[in-house]
Amino acid sequence: MYPSQGINLGPAQLQDIDGAIEAILAIARDMIREGRCAEGNFLIFPLFLAGYAASSTNLKNCVTQSLAVMAGFFVGHNIGIFRQTLLEIYQEQEGMKLISLSGLGVDWKEYMSKRNCRVINFAF
Repeated sequence: MYPSQGINLGPAQLQDIDGAIEAILAIARDMIREGRCAEGNFLIFPLFLAGYAASSTNLKNCVTQSLAVMAGFFVGHNIGIFRQTLLEIYQEQEGMKLISLSGLGVDWKEYMSKRNCRVINFAF
């Protein structure tokens, strides 16, 4: 998602986004349930974007919980950095909602850059 892409979305578009998020979460749940988290490195960035774009607290929590479970199967801290950055973005999004702005106005790329989060996710 590019900056401010989701600011002027209507209810139907938000439903489409939530449907896509549910599909990403379903894949993550299947991988977790089947014990295939170590194969899920391709899913980390889509989960991150799903969490960023999620409109409900429930979906956001599902994403961060999935990332927490999957983090236990990987060497390094990349997934933890993704998860922690998402939690911080969630706080900023909530602050924007309090002043009647869309949480999707948060530029996740700029947010990560300002915090010197240079996360590279390699998939082999």
